[in-house]
Amino acid sequence: MKRSPFRARRCALATAIALAAVPVTAAAAQPAATWTVTPGGALTAAGPARIENAARGWTITCADTRLTGTAKSGAGNTGEQILAVDTASFGGCTGSDGLAYTVTSESALMEMGATGYDAAAGRTSGGLFGFQVNIVRTDRCQFDVAGSGDLGTADATFTNAGSVLGLGGGDMGVTFVNFACAAGFVAGGDAVVLSAELHATPEQTITSP
Repeated sequence: MKRSPFRARRCALATAIALAAVPVTAAAAQPAATWTVTPGGALTAAGPARIENAARGWTITCADTRLTGTAKSGAGNTGEQILAVDTASFGGCTGSDGLAYTVTSESALMEMGATGYDAAAGRTSGGLFGFQVNIVRTDRCQFDVAGSGDLGTADATFTNAGSVLGLGGGDMGVTFVNFACAAGFVAGGDAVVLSAELHATPEQTITSP
């Protein structure tokens, strides 16, 4: 017996609806990245750092910059607070104007969060959050540098070769300026970049996974 074309179409439609009703299984969630730190524990990262206000054309170089804190230790760590900085000091600070500056950290804690790893370069990338510094020039000009919201963040890398903590870029700017700063030297809202290559001791190795 010849099959009705209308019946065939009804069957095809029913099959299509049934297939559409079958739930699609979501792709399996990818496991969160983990990090291995050796040896971890207490460390000091030291070296020169530079504070730059590109819009105003000046820099302050601090020859003896030291960050002291701890690194996570062992395998299976999350990237959150892979490095924690308890104290930060900036010594021997001189501006491009030839004047001496006192740079004081006002942060209780800074922390590096790890977000990526380049195995070929042996380099972990992320951000160092928690910057807030007060800067005073010898003529009493004083200003603060922090983040656009509250505390500032510098883009950060940790390179295993040489055990180097690198800083640069991020989100920092001038949040306060006092009466003694000359017009045109600095203003609230100016973007500021802190750049540095600090050698960490004892030497650390950070890898992922």
